[in-house]
Amino acid sequence: MKHVEVRTRSIVKAITWKIIALLLSWIILYIFLGEARESFKIAAVVAPVSLVAYYLHERVWNKVHWGKEAVHNNTKN
Repeated sequence: MKHVEVRTRSIVKAITWKIIALLLSWIILYIFLGEARESFKIAAVVAPVSLVAYYLHERVWNKVHWGKEAVHNNTKN
């Protein structure tokens, strides 16, 4: 039985990860810059670019067969 990740799942994963990454980026920038508003501006500019990059990365890896194993469901009903 073969399972592949659909685009909607990739998009939802990318968005939820980007929310986490945006907050982490903002916190790290704030620690270094000491400016909450400027730190958030920088993180907000980087977020959409890295969101698209992450989505594309996920879609490419979904096509790579290395590291995947076939799983067969042998359960009797």
